[in-house]
Amino acid sequence: MEMELFKELPEGFNYVKNNEDYQLALLTFTLAFGDNHYPIPSIPVTHDISVKLQHRMCKQIFDHSYKNGYVLTNEDYSACMALSYMENKCSVDLDSLYEVDKEIAGEEIASNVRDIFIRMGKGEDSLKYNPGDIFVELFAVTTTKQRQKLGSKLMRKLFEECDRLNKNIFLVTSTERNYDMYKHFGFELIERDYCKELHALTYYLVRHPNKK
Repeated sequence: MEMELFKELPEGFNYVKNNEDYQLALLTFTLAFGDNHYPIPSIPVTHDISVKLQHRMCKQIFDHSYKNGYVLTNEDYSACMALSYMENKCSVDLDSLYEVDKEIAGEEIASNVRDIFIRMGKGEDSLKYNPGDIFVELFAVTTTKQRQKLGSKLMRKLFEECDRLNKNIFLVTSTERNYDMYKHFGFELIERDYCKELHALTYYLVRHPNKK
C-alpha cells in the first residue's frame, strides 16, 4: 500500500531513497537503541553486545519500512523515523532473531528477547485500529543531537498530517524514559506489560488519537 502522508515534509527532512541514506539512517537507529539500557536488567549486557543485538532488530524493522512504508531523515541523519500502515506493520522473524541473538549473546538472552517479542506481538495484535492508521516502527535521535527539538519537529509534523487525514498513530516503547517523552507529546497509554519472570518491563503500547 502506498503511503499518502506529508503534503509537505518537515523542514530539513527528506525520504530515505538510496543506499547511502539507508546505511546512515540504519546506523542512527542502531546506535540510538543500543544506548538504551537493555530491557532485561537481571542479565548484564555490555554496550557492545547491546548494539549488536539492536542492529539485527533495527535492520529487520527498517527493511520492512523501507520497502513497504517509508523512512524520513534529516540532512546529517541525526533524526530518523520509520513508518508503516497498521495493517502492514512489520512482523519480526522470531526464528532468525533467536538464532542471531544466541550467537551474539547466548541462549538465555536470545530466549528472553524472543519471549518479549512474542508478548509485544500479542499486545499489538489486540489493537483496534482503522484502515490507514499509522504505526511508528522506529523513531530515533542521536544522543549528541537530543534536546535540539529535532524529534519534536518530526513528531509534530506527523501529528499535523494524521489530523488532516483523520488517522490515529500507534507505537510501542520498552523504556519508562521514552514513555514519559511520548506522554509529553500527547500519546495515551493503551496497555503496559511487566514480565515478572524476567523482572523486566516488556512494553508500553500507546496511541496518539487524531483530533477530528
